[in-house]
Amino acid sequence: MKRLVFSVIVLLVVSCKKQQTDIPRKPADSKTAKIDWEKFERDVFQSIDSVEKASEQTRRQHLLKLMEYSDNVDGSVSEAYGMFAFEYMEKYPKLFFEVLTSTDTAVVRKWAKASSGEVLILAENDHQKDSILKLVQNHHFAQRKTFNAVETELDKLYLEKLDAAIHR
Repeated sequence: MKRLVFSVIVLLVVSCKKQQTDIPRKPADSKTAKIDWEKFERDVFQSIDSVEKASEQTRRQHLLKLMEYSDNVDGSVSEAYGMFAFEYMEKYPKLFFEVLTSTDTAVVRKWAKASSGEVLILAENDHQKDSILKLVQNHHFAQRKTFNAVETELDKLYLEKLDAAIHR
């Protein structure tokens, strides 16, 4: 009997260790291995606050700083980041695009990718994804009346990349 109990315990320990090693983890390269995740989280939320409070003169700088975090956000920080990106774009598309230049396509792509996470959380199926995307597109088309040519092109890119990220 003792031998059977011991065997079961050994099997449990081995299977638990196997499960732990099967959990995907962020790569421990030199870039992510040195991140203090608590500080990183604080920095992301401070950066979000900075974008919200930024003047037209400092908004670009704060947007670019926030985008630097995009490759490393995960978990609850990722959800907050994506929600902010989506909501900010829907509330203030003009404020977002007016501080960018035609060469800021990488910023727009990253913002669309971050925003897509919120759409995927909100939508329960493909029909809802399409409905949300259609609402976003209609809102942006209406806002374009106030956009200049560069802002319009960046907005088109944003909507294209948002659609692609949602439907990948």
